Amino acid sequence: MAHTHKPVVPGWFDPESADFRLLGTRCRACDAVFFPREDAFCRNPDCGGEELAEVPLSRHGTVWSYTDARYRPPAPYVSDPDAEWQPYTLVAVELAEERMVVLGQAAPGVRASELTVGTEVELVPGILNEGDGDTWTTWHWRPSGGERGAGAEPGTRRSGTAGAEPGTRRSGTAGAEPGTRRSGTAGAEPGTRRSGTAGAEPGTRRSGTAGAEPGTPPVHVATSEAEVATPEAETAATGVAAPRAETASLHPPTPRRGVGGGEKTGGAGGRRARRSPASTATGDVAVLGAGMHPWGKWGRSFVEYGTKAAREALADAGLDWRAVQSVVGADTVRGGYPGYVAGATFAKALGWQGARVTSVYAACASGAQAIGTARAQILSGMADVALVVGADAAPKGFFTPAGGDRPDDPDWLRFRVLGATNPAYFGLYARRRMALYGDTVDDFAQVKVKNSAAGAANPYARYRKRVTAQEVAASAVVCDPLRLLDICATSDGAAALVLTSMEFARRHGATDPVRIRAVSTATPQYPRTVLDLPDIATDSAAAVPPPETGFRASIAHTAYEEAGIGPEDLSLAEVYDLSTALELEWYEDLGLCGPGEGAKLLRDGATALGGRLPVNASGGLASFGEAVPAQAIAQVCELTRQLRGQAGARQVAVARVGVTANQGLFGHGSAVVAVR
Repeated sequence: MAHTHKPVVPGWFDPESADFRLLGTRCRACDAVFFPREDAFCRNPDCGGEELAEVPLSRHGTVWSYTDARYRPPAPYVSDPDAEWQPYTLVAVELAEERMVVLGQAAPGVRASELTVGTEVELVPGILNEGDGDTWTTWHWRPSGGERGAGAEPGTRRSGTAGAEPGTRRSGTAGAEPGTRRSGTAGAEPGTRRSGTAGAEPGTRRSGTAGAEPGTPPVHVATSEAEVATPEAETAATGVAAPRAETASLHPPTPRRGVGGGEKTGGAGGRRARRSPASTATGDVAVLGAGMHPWGKWGRSFVEYGTKAAREALADAGLDWRAVQSVVGADTVRGGYPGYVAGATFAKALGWQGARVTSVYAACASGAQAIGTARAQILSGMADVALVVGADAAPKGFFTPAGGDRPDDPDWLRFRVLGATNPAYFGLYARRRMALYGDTVDDFAQVKVKNSAAGAANPYARYRKRVTAQEVAASAVVCDPLRLLDICATSDGAAALVLTSMEFARRHGATDPVRIRAVSTATPQYPRTVLDLPDIATDSAAAVPPPETGFRASIAHTAYEEAGIGPEDLSLAEVYDLSTALELEWYEDLGLCGPGEGAKLLRDGATALGGRLPVNASGGLASFGEAVPAQAIAQVCELTRQLRGQAGARQVAVARVGVTANQGLFGHGSAVVAVR
């Protein structure tokens, strides 16, 4: 039966063209380039033109980062369920002319051991899958000048052999060998600051990885996928590295290239951010109550979890439910219609009493958006008492995109076209850190060790057992260089806060409550020049220079500026450790250290309990797993207990100022500053 060749996404490339290229569009007014293509409007806010012309993108580039995916991606990725799964490599490639990064699979036969950050590669056609008389074509990357991986012959399927063989550890990768610090890395010389920033919301990776206790059932990763079975711990095998392609400079041409989701700059750190004239102490709202439902896998409704957390928060505040004037719910996309209208869902569960309701969704930043909404209502005089609630009942395995065919949805496309799970992005960020700064897999493991020690003392945490670096190293590889225990799990859980005006708090007898002084819900600035969930490509910086402050640094900077503080004022921080490597990124984005210095800060013990600035004293996502709409609220619950001096064995000495930070898909940043 003859097969018709069709591009996996119409208009992204011409599979029959002799000069195979990805097809983008260029704005006729400002020359901004877009891929995936924009056909209606220019996204450059300084332009907004409506005339866009199709343009072919460069066929050659250099490797920005790479990772091999060790688990079968979920639908809408198409693979033969009866065939043995073989790992394949995802490659993020920087195009010099367009000054953008484009993600793709490595061509069949290209092994990850042949790549380094900076390897010169070229674009070739390939086959994604076949069925019903159609052959769905895609694009692949292969080392320049090579004959392998030129694309599968028509009618053949890609075997997916790009990664290291299952059960072996890659040798000759871009990072230093485990436990060693590589010298001569690609980053700036010692003493210089890296320009660019890091980030991901990601929202989210195989979240069920960050915390399976040794000897317990496998944890599941938080991203978007079907349940992933945990293989036996892989054996570490060393060998002679495969021949490598000639590599280009590790200093890519695009300015301010960061690691994981933002352009690293010194924007958030190094100086006190002064309060703007409009931001005074009258912007404070009181935290009178904090409550949580323990994280775990309980098999019950998110409504039950959220109601339990809300009742606990009301009891902590000493208030009757009928005193609440506004309920703000952080939505979940996994609870059917009740999850989409969480504010009303929780108001009904607690008993209708006439309070106004609001429901918000911002992926992983949903909880902070809910806090910001409640705070705005209080400061505007719309309410004196607000209840904020977020809860989730997460599935096992990767978070998956919503069902149905949605070729205009970037989250759906990354699965359908590339099989790019959340952990795949986390692996890309980790590999790039290793190449730029000399971070090692042991550095990543030590983040897990630190957070598991804190989580062991937290009664709300899902995983309450200390983990060793050896146990992290023995856990299965998910997306190299990250292993199962480097990545957080998906969890059930809930958190709630009772927020009030300062005047109400005083009338209620709370003379010195914990106060929320700032809520940042910043978004990126165009052009966004670091690959981030769920995008397949970055913005192009060819026509418009990148902003001076990258996205993730701007999240913290905005919060510091509103609160009138700087990173030097902090007592502790709670950050979104979707992976161990991402926690190191947050150190830098919060201004706790310079770019590329996160691993040193960790090694010095500064961020551990008892250190000069503990990070994730709660245990973080490594100990909780991710309950998406509840997590940012839970971060503020931890700050509240710490600032009150009620954190028990986790107590940070003389805690006065704390910050939270996380990031949700599609450019949702969030940070909250709490003081006492």
